[in-house]
Amino acid sequence: MPQSAYYFNSQTSIDAILDTWMEFSIILNSLNRSMGLADAYPFVLTQAVRTKLSFIHHAIHNRLNLMPDVSIGKV
Repeated sequence: MPQSAYYFNSQTSIDAILDTWMEFSIILNSLNRSMGLADAYPFVLTQAVRTKLSFIHHAIHNRLNLMPDVSIGKV
């Protein structure tokens, strides 16, 4: 589950957290759709959003020096 202690550990990668969240949101949305309801999580995590969340994750755990170098092109 996304709220287990594993996901609050500084050693857990942001990719693992976001991938688990996406799996959870797919299941949750499928459940809602099966009952004729709208998606509970109607969002897409673009690469730009994932990069920003990665920055926040690394900053919270005081590990900005370990953040991968990612460049985002301007649109």
